[in-house]
Amino acid sequence: MDQIDRSFVPHVLVIHRGDKVLFPNSDNIRHHVYSFSEARPFELKLYSGKPEAPVDFNQAGLVVLGCNIHDQMLGYIYVTDAPVFGVTDAQGQVTLDVPADSHDIRVWHERYSADQTAVLTVSRSRLEQNGWLLQVPLAVAPAAAMPEEHQGFGNKMRH
Repeated sequence: MDQIDRSFVPHVLVIHRGDKVLFPNSDNIRHHVYSFSEARPFELKLYSGKPEAPVDFNQAGLVVLGCNIHDQMLGYIYVTDAPVFGVTDAQGQVTLDVPADSHDIRVWHERYSADQTAVLTVSRSRLEQNGWLLQVPLAVAPAAAMPEEHQGFGNKMRH
């Protein structure tokens, strides 16, 4: 999970439970990476380059990442026990090798709460009937608008 241009790259990383993740810092400034998430709280205090050791993720769940220095930095690591998983591309598509029997597909989105997922049961036969395409509608609320009294707050302070 790299840090490039004050962003976590990739923005979302999905891994198996038990995997270890390196947090290289490719920026020319230092970062202080942390997570208070129940699935894996940790802290990598101010550093540049590569931290000494990777972070191990031994519990399934969502890990929300932040940087104590750069508040706008937000990233996600989704730790799973699922044998098959993926992350959608820029067009919202992902290709998965689905086994022959029926399986539940769990879908997570960054606007979901930590324990929220959409669950669909699919089978290979259903996918064959649909031309191997499964569309998953996401019930994601749009980002809340900033209240009018707070808009332009910085400009109001200058007057």
